[in-house]
Amino acid sequence: MMSFDVYNDGNAMDRFNVEIVNYDELNDEGFQISLPLVSVEIESSAPAEKVRVQIRTPKNQGWTDKFFNLQFKATSEYSVRTEGIPNYMVQSMTIYIRGVYLPGFEMLGSMMMTALAAAAIVGGRRDEEILEVSEDGTLTPLDSRIF
Repeated sequence: MMSFDVYNDGNAMDRFNVEIVNYDELNDEGFQISLPLVSVEIESSAPAEKVRVQIRTPKNQGWTDKFFNLQFKATSEYSVRTEGIPNYMVQSMTIYIRGVYLPGFEMLGSMMMTALAAAAIVGGRRDEEILEVSEDGTLTPLDSRIF
């Protein structure tokens, strides 16, 4: 979940259209992007309006370290209507993906954890000798077991 602050520095209420400029590029790379709001109304000099972007990173095979650039854009509708020239701001964010998802490693990790737990249990056991006390009071080994 990413959050961008959109401000209205103008002198009246304005509506801002928001978008991800390079949506198609990121989508082609395997990202899943959801922008719940496509426009937001903000009063002049009001606190910033938070616009959230939901992103799920790609799940490609292979061990790679990759950098991606997300470009968030907010455009004033008022500037387009009155001046015919869009007044906008673009905020870029770099997304770093380290060690891209490899299918099947969940099971390998679970098996390794199980093996480690079993080794710890077995390593913690020790040999104990059970002794029998005879009628004359001497001790003789009865059985040797691992506990």
